Formats: sequence, C-alpha cells, structure tokens
Amino acid sequence: MKSVLFCILCLTISYACTSKNQNSHSEAPVAQLHSAKKSKLDIGPLKLEIIPLEKTEESLLAGVHHAHIDKENDRIIVLSSFNLYYFDGKGRFVTKLNKGRGPDEVLQAASFSANPNKKEICVLDMGRYLKFYDYSGNLIRHIELETFFSMDLHYADEEHLYLVSNYVGGQEDHFIGKYQTENEKITEKFVTVSNSPYVRSTNLIVQNSFSFNDGNLLFFSPSIFSLFEQQDSSFKKVLDLDLGNMLPPLNMANELLLERRSMFSEEIKQRGYVPQLVYAFEFKGFYFVGLDDKKGNCYAIEKSKVNNVFSNGPIFSYLGLPEVESLRIPVGKQKEGLILSCNPSDFFDDLNEATKTIELGGASLQVNANDNPIIITLQ
Repeated sequence: MKSVLFCILCLTISYACTSKNQNSHSEAPVAQLHSAKKSKLDIGPLKLEIIPLEKTEESLLAGVHHAHIDKENDRIIVLSSFNLYYFDGKGRFVTKLNKGRGPDEVLQAASFSANPNKKEICVLDMGRYLKFYDYSGNLIRHIELETFFSMDLHYADEEHLYLVSNYVGGQEDHFIGKYQTENEKITEKFVTVSNSPYVRSTNLIVQNSFSFNDGNLLFFSPSIFSLFEQQDSSFKKVLDLDLGNMLPPLNMANELLLERRSMFSEEIKQRGYVPQLVYAFEFKGFYFVGLDDKKGNCYAIEKSKVNNVFSNGPIFSYLGLPEVESLRIPVGKQKEGLILSCNPSDFFDDLNEATKTIELGGASLQVNANDNPIIITLQ
C-alpha cells in the first residue's frame, strides 16, 4: 500500500510540474466555471426539427447514445444497446446490424463514424475491431487492432481515422491516434496524458468525443478539463476549464483510479466533487460543457469572451426543451447542428397510460410511452 501511495504522490507531483510548465507556455484562455453567472442565457432563436423513429419488431430502441444524420443520402444512423440501427431521413426503419460472433456481425458496438462521401460506416466493435459497412448494413471490411485499443473514433479523411484510446496512462500515453486504414497502423498520436490531472483515463466507453466548431473538428475527453481543436494536422488546446474547489483532491482521485477505476465517478460524486466531463461542444457562439455531477449541470462559455460563463442547469435549460432525463446529454454535434434524443416514456408517470400530447421546443407531438426515441435537431 505504501508503494502505491508513493507512486500516486510522485505522479501527482509530476503532473503539477508538467501542468505548470504547459500553462506558462499555453495560449489557451481559461474559463472560470466556479464563478459562473446564474442569470438565464438567451442564445437566440433556434430552428428545431423533430424526427420520431419508427418502432418495429426489429427496431425496438431502449435509447440513443450516438446519432448521425446524413440528409443528402437519406440516412439516420443511431447507436443503441451496442448495435447500429439505420433509418431513412423521415425516421422510417431500414435495417440494423446483425449481432453475434460471425464475420459480418458485431458483438458490442461501442461507437461509430459515418463517411457520407463513401456512404460508409466504420463501427468500433469490442474496442479492438474496426468493421466497415455500407449504408445498407453490408460488411465491406474487417480490421483487428493490434495496439491502441479504442472507445471512440472519427473519420479524419478518406484514408484515416482518429481513434480514442480506452486506457491512457498505462502503456499508452496519448488519447488520440491517427490510424491509416490501408496500411492498418497508427501514423501519428496527439494529446498526451500530461494534459489531464489524472494518471489514468477515467472511462472505458465514451461516445461523441468529436464535434464540429465552425467547420473545424473539436475534441474533448472526460479525463481532461480542456478542449482541443484540430489545427494544421494536429490538435491544439483552445480552452482550459477551471473548476476551482469542484475538482477533487488529486491524490484521492488518482488512488481511486489506480485501485477502483470502475467506481471512480460515483465515489468522487458522493464526496461532493466533479470527477469528469460528460460532453463538450460549440454551438451558437458558446462552448457548452456538461459536468458529471449529481444534477447534470451544463456551463455555457462565450467563445469570444471566455470569462463570460453561464450556469443555467442541464443542457435543456438553454434550449427551451422539457426537463426530462433523456434530454440531459446530446447524442451528436455535426456541421449541420446539434442532435438530441428524447424518450417518450420520460413524459409518463404511468407507462400504461394512453397517448398524450407533449411539447418539444414549441412543437406539439402525440406520443405513446412505448414509442421509439425521437430525434431532435437544433440549428
């Protein structure tokens, strides 16, 4: 036990020195979350589109974890219960991937990325397999990762993927690896563990690590209280987040990560601290950052003036949406807009109750408690 604590102490001291050195040379502005304004933020008028997803025997969805909308190719692809479901642009069910251990099946789809130019989907299966499918669900190619096992991914270009490591701080020191699909190897790595206050990454599975910021790719990790933007074939830090006394003591946090990683988030929250981020993206001139706290609070940071920070509650408080559980975490942020998913069952106290009319951003919709989730896009 003494050797473990000594190791934690050394790593914590090492991080503090590294962090201080980086901050002295970093040009990234700092947003003070601990001094956020409680006044209501008006982000202006929003264009809202509602797309109920069709429910069939093959497309019963418990919820949506990640979604991609490709209007030009008439596709909505969603990740639910570790599988991919294909719908057309109006929400009508098309197909889903087969689950299993067969050559064209997925066992546990952790995340996916879409390439509209190729009409192709790359699925990250079990953290170590890349499986490429067309827009009809047919397998194109299968690759097994030999290193850099991952929890999220994004198409960098036609020939490369950005992979997000699922265990940074052990044998791997980088969060992002640029993977060349033709030669099946990592060619570059970005964002080291020294950017995090923790000695290990906090999560095994994370979706939506990447989003678009004025056409540029934005990256966040739950383990890092900063945001990064792809610039000049690299990732540059564009924002630091200061949580003040919401950040846990590092010796305590790192001890938990080394000894009980699976319990890290819950134990830190029980002690009254914020263990990690849940999401981060740019929308309407603000960075929106979700904290993994008991209330699911979201902070809005003005992009052009980062000392202008708002704290209005969960993300739905900024968007004029109902206060329901499924609308606490966005499921995608594309160039075309922000994507959320709403479970109709959230509006029913009695799941046996008949259909009812709900309000979504000023629009009325009749739903049943057993209906499939509803996709909401905001622009």
